[in-house]
Amino acid sequence: PELSLSAEILSSSAPSTVNFL
Repeated sequence: PELSLSAEILSSSAPSTVNFL
C-alpha cells in the first residue's frame, strides 16, 4: 500500500517537482 501511495503522490507531484527544480 505504501509503495502504491508513494507512486501516486510522486506522479501527482511530478509537475510540482519540475517547478521546484
